[in-house]
Amino acid sequence: MEAPFFIRELISTDIPEASALITENAQHTLATVYSETQMQAFLSYYTEKALEEKMTSADFFCAMIDDEIVGMIGLEDNMVIGFYTKVSYLGRGIGKILLNYIENFAQQKGYINIQLASSPISISFYEKQGWLPIKKIYPTYCGVIFEELLMKKDLTAI
Repeated sequence: MEAPFFIRELISTDIPEASALITENAQHTLATVYSETQMQAFLSYYTEKALEEKMTSADFFCAMIDDEIVGMIGLEDNMVIGFYTKVSYLGRGIGKILLNYIENFAQQKGYINIQLASSPISISFYEKQGWLPIKKIYPTYCGVIFEELLMKKDLTAI
């Protein structure tokens, strides 16, 4: 039987492990939809230094099993960011619980809705969790253009 996980705030000493988790997840899930140039830009966007900077303006949380980070998620203003699950734990419900956690956290902070920018590969996951598409967006990360779907969740219904 797998050990239960718990959620806690991400702290500065977690940065190397969190950055490695994001890299592993991106190489596993996003490589099928991003070009090599996009992958390089994406990975540059979540280096240890970049993640440390993001932590100054966002609230990040991680899912833990024993002493291992198995997932993470953040909230910057009303925008969900940095949402990843360790590849070996995909499909075990950790992502759903992290997403629900951040929705409740945002609601406690007084937000009535939150948004996220989804890569093409994750859209159906978010729709199953009650997120609605708003519009396609074309953000630039590290000088490279990406196509993402801006999505929204109404928190008054949770």
